[in-house]
Amino acid sequence: MGRGDVPAREIGVQLSEREPTVTGQIEERERKRWHRKMRRTGRFEFRTMLPGGVDADRVEAHLPDGVPTITCPRRGPAEPRHIEVSV
Repeated sequence: MGRGDVPAREIGVQLSEREPTVTGQIEERERKRWHRKMRRTGRFEFRTMLPGGVDADRVEAHLPDGVPTITCPRRGPAEPRHIEVSV
């Protein structure tokens, strides 16, 4: 696999409930001579469903080497809480 060349300004990341969506646009680069073109261009969209227990407030998106990377940290274990019993 080669290095990704998608600029950060062309990438969008949204998180709805447990479903992150990555959208973007890959522009075609002008070349003087093509023997064979092996790169896809145009709009793209990727969706996936996260497992339960993800801390949505701490989700981060990075673009190392032009490849979108989303980090979804897990929530810690739920703390037991005391519930008063009313009479």
